[in-house]
Amino acid sequence: MHTSQRPYIPAAGVDAALPFYDPLTILAGARARRGRLLDRAGLGAGQRVLDLGCGTGELSLAIKRAQPALELCALDPDPLALARARAKAERAGVRVELQQGFGDALPYAAGTFARVLSSFVLHHLDLAAQRRVLSEVLRVLAPGGSFHVLDFARSAQRQLELDLREAGFSDTQCEPEPRWLFQRIVYACGTRAA
Repeated sequence: MHTSQRPYIPAAGVDAALPFYDPLTILAGARARRGRLLDRAGLGAGQRVLDLGCGTGELSLAIKRAQPALELCALDPDPLALARARAKAERAGVRVELQQGFGDALPYAAGTFARVLSSFVLHHLDLAAQRRVLSEVLRVLAPGGSFHVLDFARSAQRQLELDLREAGFSDTQCEPEPRWLFQRIVYACGTRAA
């Protein structure tokens, strides 16, 4: 665990492993799984979208490739991962508003985003922290906006859907995905009521 204002888990677990993070996750098939997340998110031109826990920016770049005409913000507590994400965005020639911060204290006004996406972030948090993050995501979504999550499943396959409902999301869905890296993964989404 690292501290930058407060404790967080670095993108690759430890700073020394960060240079290997992208090649290993790509080799393991993370891009294909994130692609399915994007397919389900219904991204559109002109939307304002948040990549929550963006890490090194792989999902952010995929979002901009899929829909170049949307406005993308990306947030992560890890300054080293954000530096990599910034360099990748510059090399790709895409505009991403990168910001250091935490999911349970989002630095955005209420109703700011049409979509919030999160890829393999929530499993790093204990249940209380996850609930605070879900509450913040609901706050920053515009009415009718939706939250799309891809993550490792906790003990109960549909627990994330229940957590979304408890946080106040409507139209929640949860779909199990094939095992990845010997763990169950799940796609879930929920909408902020209009």
